Parts: sequence; C-alpha cells; structure tokens
Amino acid sequence: MKSFIIKLIIFFLLFTLIDFSLGFFLQKINNETVKGDIGRNNYIMNDLVDKDIIIFGSSRAIHHYNPNIIGDLLHMSCYNCGEDGMGVILSYSRLQAILSRYTPKVVIYDIEPAYDIEKNDNERYLGKLKPFYPEYNTDVVFVDVSSTEKYKMWSKLYRFNSQPVDMLIQRLSSSPITGKDYTYSPLKQTMNYEPTISPIKNLDIDSLKLKYLKNFIKECKEKDISLFFALSPKFNNRTELDFLKKMCKEWNVPLLNHFTDMSFNMRKDLFCDQTHLNETGSIYYSKTIAYEILSFLSNDT
Repeated sequence: MKSFIIKLIIFFLLFTLIDFSLGFFLQKINNETVKGDIGRNNYIMNDLVDKDIIIFGSSRAIHHYNPNIIGDLLHMSCYNCGEDGMGVILSYSRLQAILSRYTPKVVIYDIEPAYDIEKNDNERYLGKLKPFYPEYNTDVVFVDVSSTEKYKMWSKLYRFNSQPVDMLIQRLSSSPITGKDYTYSPLKQTMNYEPTISPIKNLDIDSLKLKYLKNFIKECKEKDISLFFALSPKFNNRTELDFLKKMCKEWNVPLLNHFTDMSFNMRKDLFCDQTHLNETGSIYYSKTIAYEILSFLSNDT
C-alpha cells in the first residue's frame, strides 16, 4: 500500500511537471503569435487601444461591417471584433479587456439571437478566452458558464486543447496580415439558389446570455459609450423580436433593425447565403448603418 501511494505521488508530480512545462511552452507560442485567428484574438484582448468605434458580434459582424466605410463616414477610426459562431459571452469578455486599457467612443453590437439570446451550449464560447484566464474577469465568466471549468483550468494544457497545430502554423505564417489588420472578411459568393421559407421563430431565452447582454449595456453606459444594437439583414427572415425591442426600449439603447429591410430582403444579388450578405451587400449595408449612427450622434450634440 505504501509503495502504491509513493508511485501515485510520483505519477502526479510527473504529470503536473509535464502539464506545466508544455502549457508554459504553448502559452509562449500563443503570446508571440500575431497572425491568423490567434494573432487577432491576442490583438483584441491585449493590444487594441486606439480605435474610436468597436464592432462586436458573430460572423454576421465580421462579414457585414466594413470598418473603413463606417470609420470614414463617421470621421473616426474603427475596428471589427466580430467572430464566427461567437456570441455575447465572448463579446462581453473582449469588451472588459478593451475597457481595461481605454474607452472607445462608439460600440456597435450586431445581435444574432442564436448566439446572443437563445439557449445552446455556452461552453463553446470559452475557447478563445482560455489563454487569458483568469485575466479580465474571465474567471467569473468561466464559473458562470460551468462550475467545473475552474478546476479544468488548473491544467495548463487544457487551455490549448486541440490548438497546437494551428498555433504553430499561424506562428510560422508568411502572411503579411496581422491581427491588427484582420478586421473585415467580405464574402465573395452570390446566392444562386432558391432558399426555403423558414417558419416564424420564437426566441428560447437563455438567462445567462441575457445577464451578460445587460452587463454589456451597463459597462457601456457607465463609460458613457454610445452603444448601438444592430440587426443586419437576413434573407427572408422571420424571427420574433419583441423581446429584444422591449429590452432596448427599457435600457434606452438604439436598435438599428434591418433584419427584414426590404431594400435588402429577397435580393439574392446582395447575399452569399440566407444568413450572410456578400461583399456588395456588406458595402451597401455599412453605408446604411453609418449614416443612421451619424444621425443619432448628430442629434445628441
């Protein structure tokens, strides 16, 4: 029995040493990566300090909002933090990181109900936050999402689970585009099929997402940031939005609603698929949204 306990202790110590050593090595590679998705994530969380306008949201943010057009029309600098398949849990943490360094003048949040309001697997949103745990209050977010996450984060390797190959590829990339430059990803294709008509969809509200959406609003209000929630166009969209409209009215947040905008809706030449605008549509939309925000800001002065 004594021999078994000694072997168990030795195994645990070796495992801890390997975990710490490899985790330290991967953390170093991660921190030094400035290109690709990892470099972009590093830039947003650690280095973004000088943009007047920050855009948040999912793939519909990174594909729909041209920061050059929006920035030029509003006479401000602009950066797009949109991320494929991500929602308010990541966006809130990114806002926390940015506000720890400086305060932007305007925040545009493209709301995607599936990722920002409705119930689904919230642990999926933690992946891009793991390398920064527990900075920027991410430890609180992890516990809110899952009570077991704080124990998993004891492992340094867990923070980079399934990422080492991507990390090495992006670390050694010869591309001249860094995270600072990666701020807009237009889609080139044009919808060439007849989409199905979706049924009217009622929102299945996630209380945790709602909490962080309200926290996002509070942070912007406390910093006197001009916050705009936006709903960029969806082809033939039929999502029920009464809840979101009521919340925006309650918190006095402008809702720029183009979900069913007929100047976009049903125009296949402006869409890549039913969910995303193509580059032509995104340019048209970026101008539209910029002029709306300009009108709001002008009325406030």
